[in-house]
Amino acid sequence: MNNDSNILSKQFRKFCYLLLIILIIFGLSYLKMNKDNKFLPIIVSLIFVFLVKTLTIIIKTFFLNSRVLENIGKGSGIFSKPASTFPYFLDYVIVISYILLLILLYKYYWILQNQNIKNFIYFSCILLVLLSIGTSIVFKEYRGWDLSLYCITDISNDIKNSNINIYDFEYQKIEPGLSPLIWLVYNKICNFNFLGFSYLNIYYWIQMFFGLLLILFHFEFSIMECICLATGLNLSLLHMIRTGNYGYIFAILMAISLRNLAKRKSINLNIALLAVITFFKLQYLIVIFLFLLLQKVSFKNLLSFLLKISVFYTVYFGIQAIFFRNSLIDYLYLMFNGYLTNELTFEAGITNPVVSQFISRFFQVELNISLFFIFGIVLYGFYSFNNRNSKFLIGTSLFNRNKSYDSNYLLTAVEKKFVTEFIFAFCFVPNILFVIGSSFSLGPLSELLYVPSLLYVVMLSNKRS
Repeated sequence: MNNDSNILSKQFRKFCYLLLIILIIFGLSYLKMNKDNKFLPIIVSLIFVFLVKTLTIIIKTFFLNSRVLENIGKGSGIFSKPASTFPYFLDYVIVISYILLLILLYKYYWILQNQNIKNFIYFSCILLVLLSIGTSIVFKEYRGWDLSLYCITDISNDIKNSNINIYDFEYQKIEPGLSPLIWLVYNKICNFNFLGFSYLNIYYWIQMFFGLLLILFHFEFSIMECICLATGLNLSLLHMIRTGNYGYIFAILMAISLRNLAKRKSINLNIALLAVITFFKLQYLIVIFLFLLLQKVSFKNLLSFLLKISVFYTVYFGIQAIFFRNSLIDYLYLMFNGYLTNELTFEAGITNPVVSQFISRFFQVELNISLFFIFGIVLYGFYSFNNRNSKFLIGTSLFNRNKSYDSNYLLTAVEKKFVTEFIFAFCFVPNILFVIGSSFSLGPLSELLYVPSLLYVVMLSNKRS
């Protein structure tokens, strides 16, 4: 037993040394780069993808038998062990200690403004991200389930067959929820092969590259801050790798489009992009309208936006009504029969934080009571907060389920005034929880530390306004 422990310890030390060398190389490359170079976002994105790929090769070559890394790659302590078995008292100690830490950081905000502390948080965050996504790829815990659902069968003929309901289908306990047209297009994309490569096999490299590239191009933060936000925000990148869900990249695109609309930039183009994004994610319409209302868009401009997006939806559904009428009817029946709300009953976890379930678990009350409690907090926030981003952030708690790969819409509310605190609460903390929890498990409360993090950032953003 001791020999096994010593071997594991040596393997883990070797792994840390190699990862440290990679980070040093990355840091040197970063220091030498010219910030005014227009190709910098592409270079940084390529370097990051190259680092992840290099890391996977190192793990496969030297650490394939490492239990520690396998546990992280599979999230063993989180997904294989029920959170209910975690020590009840310890769970409360973790959560209360974290809340006290956030209160301390809120009161003495200058702590996270120290440059050495900033650098520690940023580099640690990137290290944790590399560790979690690298091991996840190697140990094949990613399965692309959400993606495979739409790729494993060709629906080109079935979609036009009035005798077949394409939505009467299930894969790995997941049911389809895309419209016939989007499903058909997505099906063609993920089954397209070029020189032996298909989107289904390399989706995580593509989304990883473009996610980081988009944030580097469109957000005015430092390179390190952009990397943390693009790769570490609420485990969104890790969750995308595990599931293959397009929410990771679409939420980034939505955040960019909303920021552009607020600045009155390329209005028609961004409305068109938002329409296409919501074809995939209907629930994003709520986020979009909440954002526009909080931006105090004039009635004329809001009406113009509604008319333009209505045109896109009319064309979108009109085409399907002509070519895939029966499949469209089956899709609409699915939507109105509870598909959009069925996930609200699913149990919350570290990659699917649910505010109401956190409150219900913490205070040991019925879920309905916690929903009323949340509603009261949100109303209070809308009434008393001056900062629009504070209202937007707290307004998102109305959503009873925030899947991590969808959470990149939070980028819309990040400000330079509190970007370090945002990265600490929404990037560093979730990733360190995942890495530690993979080996030692987490409780039903500590899995949802997203909730106190949300309240901390809401209060801080309002304080800095």
